Amino acid sequence: MCDTSGDIVKAAVEARGAGSTSPKAIEEISAEYTGDKARYQAAVQPLVDWVYSLSEDQLGDGVAEAYIAACLAQ
Repeated sequence: MCDTSGDIVKAAVEARGAGSTSPKAIEEISAEYTGDKARYQAAVQPLVDWVYSLSEDQLGDGVAEAYIAACLAQ
């Protein structure tokens, strides 16, 4: 679960960096989670919202890795 949600965070960071709006990022990322992965769709919006709430200086390659580490530490 942590790896998949980390992938969602990474995709959200990339979407934000590319200039996508939060709703557009949610739509695009959710579209990737179908079939066996559909159970993760409920996690997309809160994770994207979290990424879009971060300040610019907090964004970077390490965001997803830090999220995964925190998730695994629980």
